[in-house]
Amino acid sequence: GEEDEQHNVSESTMDSGEKEDVESKEPTPESYVPEKPAELETYAPAKNNTKMLIEPQVSGFRIENGTVGYHDSGSGEDVCNGLIETSRDIPYYQCYFVGKPHSNYIVEDPQQGTVFISIANPEGSGKEELKKFGIIVRNEQGTFIHKLFSSRKAKKKIIQLYNLNPNTPWKEIKDPAFCDQLKTLETKELQVRHRYKFAILYAKEGQNQNEMFSNTDGSEDFHEFLNFIGETITLCGWTKYAGGLDTKTDTTGTESVYLQHLGMEIMFHVSTMIPVSESDEQQVDRKRHLGNDVVVLVFKEGNEPFSPTIIRSHFNSIFLVVQKYPTDDPDNTYYQLAIASREVIEPFPPVIPDCPVFKKNKAFRSFLISKMINAERKTH
Repeated sequence: GEEDEQHNVSESTMDSGEKEDVESKEPTPESYVPEKPAELETYAPAKNNTKMLIEPQVSGFRIENGTVGYHDSGSGEDVCNGLIETSRDIPYYQCYFVGKPHSNYIVEDPQQGTVFISIANPEGSGKEELKKFGIIVRNEQGTFIHKLFSSRKAKKKIIQLYNLNPNTPWKEIKDPAFCDQLKTLETKELQVRHRYKFAILYAKEGQNQNEMFSNTDGSEDFHEFLNFIGETITLCGWTKYAGGLDTKTDTTGTESVYLQHLGMEIMFHVSTMIPVSESDEQQVDRKRHLGNDVVVLVFKEGNEPFSPTIIRSHFNSIFLVVQKYPTDDPDNTYYQLAIASREVIEPFPPVIPDCPVFKKNKAFRSFLISKMINAERKTH
């Protein structure tokens, strides 16, 4: 029933032994109020005159190109700033528990392992908002948010939901240092959730997989796109999120493309920026990074449609294919977009409009990044 509703906040397992610097900025619920998104601008003359970026029917893939029927089954989800599952981005403990009356328990269950439970004791006006998320349960599977059951029911309900031994004692921890540990744990969990690595693959007309992975440089259009999608950074000495790239000895190249978006960090694995091996036709080093990314953005040149089946990787599951669209507007650049996702992945927002040619602006970049983040969230 309704009482069993829960939100999984993080798949990351707990490891309270690790210590990491945590930003001291205190989050507030107001930080998560959606902004009004910028408007997407499409190129009207292109509506019935687009290229075929991806073959229209690819076995095992669902195609989204603005013309074939693509139904976003998740329209009832909590979409905020274009992103799905945003309830899992909020530091509930820091926003609603720290500095307010609540109880923390540790349960050492013989079957389920160690479980941390925080239950709010709301007073006055706080009661209403805490009805939705007054209980936090952390176990080895992750962090789960529950609405507040009455205090006499809460313990019984949690024992039922998590299959805990009813005879195992709940040890209440009143030490303020434990609150700090829970804050640190939550910040680290969200850090993992707020970091993404995406592949960018440059594809010339008619290339096979090995040829695409062997490209050492891209066209002017490709470089314009890289400058648009993020900031080119020097890897050596880079201290922010690196997405597995080498920041000490340049073995994965000297530069990469990085973006901060709505408090999230994104590192792009750009095929032409990772060193090419003259002796290795398979380009194993490049594939080690790009081949392990769930989401791949293919920047395509030429008229031949891209087929996702030519990329042989167990991990690459969603391909966003982007190509510059020729227009008679000398002052603006436009891009056409199509997407191929493995059929096992449910459709996800934002949905490509029926005119899939977009003006190069902040709104289109936001659309692309939201699509990539949502794609990855759908695969977990």
